[in-house]
Amino acid sequence: MPIDIFPWSYETVETILRRRGHLPVATGDVGDLLFPEERLGDLPKEALTVSPGIRERYHELFGRASFRKVARQLIIRRGSPCSLDDLCRIAGAETDRYVAFLEELQVVEQGLDGLRLTRDVDNIGPSLEHYVAQLCSWADLRGHAEWGVKLAGLPRAGGDYDVLAWLAPTLLYVECKAKHQEQVAEEELRQFLQRHVELAPDLSVLLVDTDDDLAFLHDRFNSILRPILQAQLQPDILVVGAHPASDLLVPQRNYLGVSFSASVRVYVT
Repeated sequence: MPIDIFPWSYETVETILRRRGHLPVATGDVGDLLFPEERLGDLPKEALTVSPGIRERYHELFGRASFRKVARQLIIRRGSPCSLDDLCRIAGAETDRYVAFLEELQVVEQGLDGLRLTRDVDNIGPSLEHYVAQLCSWADLRGHAEWGVKLAGLPRAGGDYDVLAWLAPTLLYVECKAKHQEQVAEEELRQFLQRHVELAPDLSVLLVDTDDDLAFLHDRFNSILRPILQAQLQPDILVVGAHPASDLLVPQRNYLGVSFSASVRVYVT
């Protein structure tokens, strides 16, 4: 019988949080997802007929920016029809494939006036969080992750964490923004930093779902971080060995679209 030399690989996010003195009280509701997870369980086969590997296919497609844009367009219509021409302008030649898959999931229906979402989902945010959690767990990084995590007793920024992942021996916090960088309010950036401080994970990532250059967000983030660092509010242990130029958020050489602040151990990408 093979011996597992990494027994911690089976530890869960909840186990790690409790060891660190945090109390998880809730995780994400699958009813908020584009993917009908709650309907794939104990229903009779005739209630939802899907092909094998449906979760894997959904994960592969959701990883495509054009698919997410199609999904976002359908969601923001809130049940109103969206013409196939509009979707083609977003997804091009992939439109038919995306529509066929969404029909197989039974989350859309086609009419004479276009395609409409039949699922009661009001924003794509939870689906993005769910996708990132899957990346951290079975799909790519083989760790354990939860999304939509609520922790009790955190006093200032609240205990809402989009994604928490245990990638032994690292506790990772990912904040997901499914909107343009100009729409991310300064208060949201401050709350992200505050949640990072209160949880004290090994690393935190602010993930913005865009292909745009993040220079605008980068500058706003540093405008918040600069007075904090100048006031020396961070414990010295956080900056030992850090070059002064890396205290603020700086782009990482050879990693396109990735910035890092060594002083607070935060990535923005």
